[in-house]
Amino acid sequence: MNLMQSVACFILLSQRSKLIAHSSMHILVTGSSGTIGTRLCETLLDLGHQVQGMDWEPCKWNPVVEKLRINVDLRDSEALKAHSSKLL
Repeated sequence: MNLMQSVACFILLSQRSKLIAHSSMHILVTGSSGTIGTRLCETLLDLGHQVQGMDWEPCKWNPVVEKLRINVDLRDSEALKAHSSKLL
């Protein structure tokens, strides 16, 4: 996970109270198999949101998050187009 992704995760988690106030949202988490991405998915799921993960690595941290993951390399635009129908 790069610095921008880490900052985005921190901001999202720090705004937890605002996320609770919203009804269920559909949220796409890129890098969902990493440590921070997995924890972010867990938090969003605990808050009642619908989560879709995207990563090219399997999630070894949480089998629930792994089941929500689309296996795709975000650098491959053709693969992203092919998987776009699987998004929430």
